[in-house]
Amino acid sequence: MLCDISLSKTCFIIPLHTSEVSLDTYFQLEGKASLVVGGGQGIGESAAKLLAGAGCGVAVTDMVAERADRVAAAIADLGQPSASIVGDVLDAAQAREVV
Repeated sequence: MLCDISLSKTCFIIPLHTSEVSLDTYFQLEGKASLVVGGGQGIGESAAKLLAGAGCGVAVTDMVAERADRVAAAIADLGQPSASIVGDVLDAAQAREVV
């Protein structure tokens, strides 16, 4: 099984057959910042926590404040900078504000 992760218009394939997936193998993310859209649940939440685990600060965006807040707090508990942003990125004006 493979996971397709796209960053900066560059596609990376990360194998998931190992017991643990580590972004450190593929990227140097320590001290970097990221924005995860839809980060309040599901795949977005997992991606946000994976990035934080690799040393990346994470801004979590979701349409529901409670979800974004919960994930941002979990990232802060990991010792990484985090922010909670509420917005619907399908709305162009809100997407501009989020970024």
